[in-house]
Amino acid sequence: MKLKKFLRFRLWMILLLMTLFAVALAIFVPLRERYQREHDSLAAIRSRAKHVVTMPGKPRWLEPIVGKEVYSNVVHLSMQGAARHVGRGFGDIDMRHLANFPELRRLSLQSTDVTAAGLVHLSGLQKLNALSLEMAPIARDGLRHLKDLTNLRHLNLSYSPTANQLHYLKKLEKLEELECGSVADVDMETIASFPKLRILKMLSYGPSCQAVEKLNGHPSLEELHLAVEHVDSHLSDCPNLKFLYVSCYGDSENRELVLTNLPKLEELVRSRNRSYPVRLNNVPLLKVKEP
Repeated sequence: MKLKKFLRFRLWMILLLMTLFAVALAIFVPLRERYQREHDSLAAIRSRAKHVVTMPGKPRWLEPIVGKEVYSNVVHLSMQGAARHVGRGFGDIDMRHLANFPELRRLSLQSTDVTAAGLVHLSGLQKLNALSLEMAPIARDGLRHLKDLTNLRHLNLSYSPTANQLHYLKKLEKLEELECGSVADVDMETIASFPKLRILKMLSYGPSCQAVEKLNGHPSLEELHLAVEHVDSHLSDCPNLKFLYVSCYGDSENRELVLTNLPKLEELVRSRNRSYPVRLNNVPLLKVKEP
């Protein structure tokens, strides 16, 4: 009887150990493969990267199991200027590697050859909070691939052909800083809807002054840069606005800039054509620069 109990106990122990071993394999093998893919993807693009930051994987006790040489996460990657590498540029075909960086926080694709087709590989990077597409040829409806990157706080679209695409970004409610290239009037409604937007820079082919007035009443805006053809606008009721930059590239004769209820405005910079007057209503004395 004792022998039977012992054998039964031994059988149960063997089954338990086999189960635990199977569970461990089910967990650690895919984990090892995931980190190996990330390691291989980084190796494929590292020679063209301007800047790379990695962090050790967590929890640290898994390092001997996964492998010290591969157990790290890419958290900051800059491919800025990779298009200048003759024959070794960074374009859509290379973007597939970025899908293997799930912990990526900051990414610069400035001055690369990435187009709308390549941005599809960013859609799963849910921890991304800063992205630069400055001077990247993102035409058509490429911004639709960013619509689910809801942790984005900083987005740079300067000198990229993204006009009439900003409606794809409506879900980016955490956005704090936005730099745009060409901006259409229809885009201003989306821009004005970002509740946490603090810094807005529109320095190339901006919207009409009437469209800019959609920003009136924005609660968080602190810094605003405008490029307009004609200055003929009434900007008002932005309680936290501290800095305003206006670049006028057209004729503003017989027009004016009216600023009302901007209690924290400290500095106004007027660039290029400065023939228009500025009228202040309930605005404190401020510093005016005309470079």
